[in-house]
Amino acid sequence: MTRPILALCIGVLLLGGPLRSETTVRVLKAELAIPFGSAPGSLVLLEDYLTFVDQEKPEASFAARRDEIRAITVEGEAVAIEVASPVRDRSGARTRLTFKVADPAGPDAIKTWQSAASVSTPKATSSKQPSETLTYQVQHDHRFGGCKGRLIITQDRIAFESITDISHSRQWALRDVKEMKRDNPYALKIEPFSGNTYKFELQGQGMDSDTYRTLVDRVTAARSLR
Repeated sequence: MTRPILALCIGVLLLGGPLRSETTVRVLKAELAIPFGSAPGSLVLLEDYLTFVDQEKPEASFAARRDEIRAITVEGEAVAIEVASPVRDRSGARTRLTFKVADPAGPDAIKTWQSAASVSTPKATSSKQPSETLTYQVQHDHRFGGCKGRLIITQDRIAFESITDISHSRQWALRDVKEMKRDNPYALKIEPFSGNTYKFELQGQGMDSDTYRTLVDRVTAARSLR
């Protein structure tokens, strides 16, 4: 079902195709945060699907069912969406997506669209246990200034989702991390084999020593497979 919905949205936005008269649709200009930049396009709220049409690479567009969306977080014009099943964009398969929405009313429209079926639709489940994914609120220091977002650590990767400057969002497979350093529970540095070193200040909840050692062990094990 996802492919026909995706084809419909791409046809409407890029090819000028028609929509059925009874279809309710909302189109929002948006940028999807990807490693080393962002992808311009449109978010389409269509019936029970949320679709992102990649303006530059239509073949990298994707759709997600409303009942597969686990969480939507809004901060200003930034919208972070977590889905139960991975979607594939131009950067690969992932379950966490961050958008910058141009329309000031866009974030509220997305939340309203999500909540339309929240009472009757059961929450999607995932095979992952909560302990397998760690999330920290962090500040990323730039050469001048910084930005805020979420640092998300899973079994095989680390992702930084900036909610104030999506161009600084990054994700690294654990095997691509050259070095990690924790100066204290609230200061973490990630140096990848390729790309810039990222320094984070953890806000509120710090990273305890046991968690850090487990993460280092994961990185070491993954790096041995390079």
